[in-house]
Amino acid sequence: MSKTNPRQCSSRSGAGRAPNSEGQFVAKLVTKGPKRYLCAYNGNMNRSPRALGRRALALLEEWEANGTQLVTGPEIRAAMGPNATEAAAKRMTYQLRHKGFLETVRRGVYAVQPLAWMGNKAVDVAASIAALSNRGVAYYVGFDTAAGHYGWNPESYGSVTVAIPSGSHVRMPDVEGTRVRAVRVPQRTFSLGVHTETWRGQVVPMSGRERTVVDAVSRVKLVGGYPGCLRLLARARRHPGGRARSGPVGNGT
Repeated sequence: MSKTNPRQCSSRSGAGRAPNSEGQFVAKLVTKGPKRYLCAYNGNMNRSPRALGRRALALLEEWEANGTQLVTGPEIRAAMGPNATEAAAKRMTYQLRHKGFLETVRRGVYAVQPLAWMGNKAVDVAASIAALSNRGVAYYVGFDTAAGHYGWNPESYGSVTVAIPSGSHVRMPDVEGTRVRAVRVPQRTFSLGVHTETWRGQVVPMSGRERTVVDAVSRVKLVGGYPGCLRLLARARRHPGGRARSGPVGNGT
C-alpha cells in the first residue's frame, strides 16, 4: 500500500488524528477490506504511509495495553502464539524494526515505541540502561544521576552515571544526545545502600539516599567538583527524604 487517500481512512477512537499542516507525522488507522493498517503520514501528505498488518498491529496494541517497554526475541515469538516459528518471529521483528516501532537497545533486546510516536523518537536512555539487567550486568545508577533523581542535583542534564564493579568491562549504551559514563566501584558497594527505584518509568538499581551522599563525597568530580558537592549536601540536608522523580525530566535525570 504505497499511498492512501485520507478520505478513505476510518479512524478508531484513540488511534490517531487527521494529518496536520505543520509537517508532523500523525497516526491513522486504515481499514481496507478485512485488514486493518496503521499508517503514518507527513503533514503535507506527500510521503507514503508506513503500514502494519493486522498481526503486527495486534502485537503493538497488546504491548501498549500492558505497558510493555522492552521485549526480547523469544518474547516476540511467544506473543505471536504457540504455532509461531522462529523464522516468522524474525520476520516480524525485522518488520517492526524497519517501520520504526521497535528500536534496538542491545542485541536481541528492543524498546517498544508507542504507536503515537510512529518511531520518530529516539530510544529512551532509561530503557537502554534497564536493558543492562537483561544482559546480567551488575550496575546501579548513581552519583550525579541519583542525586538528580532525588532532587539534590538539578544541574545534572544530558549525562547518566552508572556504577559497575571494579575490574569489570561493560560497554555502555550508545544513546543519541546523552553521555552514559561508567564508574568502577568496589564490589561490596553493591550490598551497601543500593536498591531499586522507578527512574523515568523504568525500575532500575539505584544508590539510596545515604549511599548517594557517600558516593558524591568520595567522587566530587562527578557532581561538579567541591562547589557542586557542597550544593548537593546543602540540598540533601534541607530535603533528606529527597524528591524522587519518576517521570522523564530531560535526558539525564
